Amino acid sequence: MLLVRVQRIWFISYCAFYCAFGRRLPRSALDLSSLARPSEMMPKIFVYDLPSTFRQAPMCEGADEEDCVFGKLLNVSLGATPGNITVRDVSQFTLGRIFHFLFKTYPGRVDDSQEADLLFVDAFNEGFPDNCAALDPISELSHLHRDNAYKHFLINPRVAYGPDVCPWFNAQPASPRSWFNSWFSSWFNFNSWFNSQDQAFAEMTKLALEAPVGATHLHSIPYPYFRSGLHPRELEQYNAAVSGANRTYLVSAIWGDHGSDNSIQQRRELQGQCDISDDCIFINLDGHREESNTNTVVSSMLKSIFCLQPE
Repeated sequence: MLLVRVQRIWFISYCAFYCAFGRRLPRSALDLSSLARPSEMMPKIFVYDLPSTFRQAPMCEGADEEDCVFGKLLNVSLGATPGNITVRDVSQFTLGRIFHFLFKTYPGRVDDSQEADLLFVDAFNEGFPDNCAALDPISELSHLHRDNAYKHFLINPRVAYGPDVCPWFNAQPASPRSWFNSWFSSWFNFNSWFNSQDQAFAEMTKLALEAPVGATHLHSIPYPYFRSGLHPRELEQYNAAVSGANRTYLVSAIWGDHGSDNSIQQRRELQGQCDISDDCIFINLDGHREESNTNTVVSSMLKSIFCLQPE
């Protein structure tokens, strides 16, 4: 069982970086079919293809699908060679639609759930959930059973606590599980171990931008990046700009005051330290948090060696 858990975490980490950063995409980050035939190490993934009502997110279709998924292309002025670069104006809460989009052409996708290493439950909310009952996918998971619950994975493109997530996402086991209890219930009543919806969600793997302490099988994954979805030529230009950037500051600090009282206090303390240091550049995003700020963030980060982002 330990080996299975380790394999699951490895597969999930692979998928998270694969989707968030577009790793190993030789021709286009928008066409995973361009990859070579999947190796034995590439996980086989079954996608439930749930109705769109289980996704509280924009429908990305048609000619503008790429812009809808990854954000529009944006030219960022650098004030130095090569003058400007192209990035994606990606929203911070779009990992759900990025996963959903990339799995359409993922070369390791399978139609038979029995062959799958992982089963992707494509139900998520990008904004604060309006109707958690309507988003609850449990009734649609026809391939879910007690022996493969751990292979199922969901993503919440936001943080996994407070109003950002539905309660069922962080469901806890109804009772402690043990080898004896599992064997005992299987012997006398095959379905008794898995009657609880909470137990089902508790056994699934969950991904979110930030995970609360004590969550069950919940893993923090990276935010989407402004190079997600770039074509090779745009990516080469970006990499050249990054490697040749004139980084005149040790640290760039970019944020606005928000969050808990402790978070705001931490941000203000760090801002004060940055303001009196010649090695730090501070960019205040107060009053601009509803904007993407991609242009400001990218150009500022390329001026420094490190980027400071407080909790």
